[in-house]
Amino acid sequence: MSRATIPIIEAIRSKRLLAFVYHGAPRIVEPHTYGLDKWQREMLCAYQVQGLSRSGGAHGWRTFVVDEITDARLETHHFDDARPEYRRNDGAFEKILAQL
Repeated sequence: MSRATIPIIEAIRSKRLLAFVYHGAPRIVEPHTYGLDKWQREMLCAYQVQGLSRSGGAHGWRTFVVDEITDARLETHHFDDARPEYRRNDGAFEKILAQL
């Protein structure tokens, strides 16, 4: 497991925003699902609320390869609940390790 694992799991359990750097860009997300994909890579499905992405958008659903996340830290702010579009038990994950 990567160094980002503990803050990700705690952020999901406590519904706290998670800040990190991904591909050189700072991000702040509402983490929803953490687990392994079919290639056994640790993945995070989250709703990005701040920062930029390669697509240029600051907000929206994103899937992150956890090994490419750096400087992960819990923010003090919480989010209320899962986003309405959230799919619990997402089939994109072969094994779910934490989810809302």
